Amino acid sequence: MESPTTSDLHDLLRAARMPSDEAPEFDVEIDDQPFEVYARWLAHAVDGGAAAPHTITLATVGADGAPDARTVLLREVWMPEASGERGAVGFATSADSPKGRQLSINPHAAAVSYWREQHRQVRMQGIVERAEPDTSAADYKDRGNGFKAAARVGQQSDPLPDDMTEQLERAREELDSDAEEVPEDWTVYRLIPTVIEFWQGQPGQAQRRIRFIRVAGAWAGIALVP
Repeated sequence: MESPTTSDLHDLLRAARMPSDEAPEFDVEIDDQPFEVYARWLAHAVDGGAAAPHTITLATVGADGAPDARTVLLREVWMPEASGERGAVGFATSADSPKGRQLSINPHAAAVSYWREQHRQVRMQGIVERAEPDTSAADYKDRGNGFKAAARVGQQSDPLPDDMTEQLERAREELDSDAEEVPEDWTVYRLIPTVIEFWQGQPGQAQRRIRFIRVAGAWAGIALVP
């Protein structure tokens, strides 16, 4: 199959359509607690059969100031247990990966949850912190052996070695003898938002947006023009 031309792609993009299914009710008010709303929307996406509802697009900034983004698994959501507490969302990676190194230099990050089937998107901006070692160890141990073996071979985003298959086999053998060993660089990170924005589309109707900003330990909401 030949690659589409610029003209072909122009026509394809103009012909593309958003989902036509009816969106759920927009249930966000400016005096809501945004983490409670996020928890509801996430549960609704999972229960509603959204594709990969537990993924987020994570954006970081490199040492050169250039933005970088990738899709990662959402591993945890820490709900605020009391008034004034900070909520957070969690993801995991090697501290020596590109995103881990970027976060060690600049801890500011952004994340997006997008649930196509529900016409919903949540944007977060905030500061990233490393979770406790016990949290990172538990996350690693909770993963399958295929992932654990791959995590022991080279560094993420390094050039692929010619003997990758052999290295993976050796890593699997090592797991058989010591499955509980956790790589020192494996890290769970917490994104602690200072801004959370909820967006919902609706076929044939106006979109809805509400942004929450954390000020002096409390959330303040404002409705935005879509």
